[in-house]
Amino acid sequence: MSGVATVEDHRAVSRKLVDHELWCCDLAWKYARRIKSANERTETRLNYELIAAEVYSPRPKPLRAHFLARARKFDACVNCVTREEALLDRDLAAVSNDPQFSIEWRKYTQQQREELHEQIESRRRDRLVDFVRATTPSEYFKSRAERWLAQRRALGKDRFFQRLETLIRRYSVAREKGQSWVSDLELLHLLYIEWLHNATSLWCFIEAALNRWNKISDPRSSHRRSVVAHQILGTDPEILTKQIPTGQALGWKQVVAHLERIGAIAPGDASAAERLRKMSSRQIRDANSNRIRVTNLNL
Repeated sequence: MSGVATVEDHRAVSRKLVDHELWCCDLAWKYARRIKSANERTETRLNYELIAAEVYSPRPKPLRAHFLARARKFDACVNCVTREEALLDRDLAAVSNDPQFSIEWRKYTQQQREELHEQIESRRRDRLVDFVRATTPSEYFKSRAERWLAQRRALGKDRFFQRLETLIRRYSVAREKGQSWVSDLELLHLLYIEWLHNATSLWCFIEAALNRWNKISDPRSSHRRSVVAHQILGTDPEILTKQIPTGQALGWKQVVAHLERIGAIAPGDASAAERLRKMSSRQIRDANSNRIRVTNLNL
């Protein structure tokens, strides 16, 4: 790599590591090529990327009853103006729009009305923060990737895919009969479509994705080290100095120190730090020379 890597270089590599490797966009390209038709190949690639996103992403747990009740109260506060404020706003509007009053008085009442609206809006913004906090789930189910990896270890590869195929066949029969439970199962619908296109290619894609997720789930995996390093080096310096105060320009020593603090690198492991630095240079070189198109999944 010639020259010094910029913040944009590290951001590009970080996006590639997440979009391509975590969401398996490169695997989607690889296994979609087995489809003969060009149109179906594009559809298959997009479906594979959506399947990977659905499987890897954790699902939020439903809000409990008291959280829902609290959310409804906040909703009422956010969208409610007191009776006194409503009456005052009505009176001020009547005066400011009445030509019988002097221009100075109408301007004064209009200014009072604007101040009233600003006060209501300020209160609404403050309560909206609490409303969002009350309606945001704080607990998540395990991702399907974790559950599928556990099932594959317990059942073995062959039995795991047999069960998955049985589930898809049940979905197919229920869909043909028009049963209601199949309407909101987006992941199963995507699996069903690609199972019809090419079941072998689908199983190979899922197997490759599971192998990748199993590998990068290790806290000390090279993938995690690379993602953290490039995210740190790709952060604006003003923001970064607040999170990782260094007192000097950020370099690999500070990155390695942070990786040691989070347990991604063993303390004093100079060889691991050097391998990471060389890998980073190679990843930036590859990202600049081989830019692979990434589908925006809006996640």
